[in-house]
Amino acid sequence: MDAYKIKDTSSYHPQMLLKVLVYGYISNVHSSRKLEVACKENINFMRLSGMSYPDHNTINGFRSVRLKDALRSVFE
Repeated sequence: MDAYKIKDTSSYHPQMLLKVLVYGYISNVHSSRKLEVACKENINFMRLSGMSYPDHNTINGFRSVRLKDALRSVFE
């Protein structure tokens, strides 16, 4: 969890980000920018994110850094 201790920024729970990513893949929404918009406009994504609105940089950073190798094994 040290990767989430960044000074002067808000962080999102990894479990919530994973839910948004997995539901996005299931719903054929792969782009981090489209996921960002979906968290603000789509009721299903709003529910999963707990009305949090992570931006595309946060989503992409989580996907590329934290889930780099783990996500592949999840979908295999």
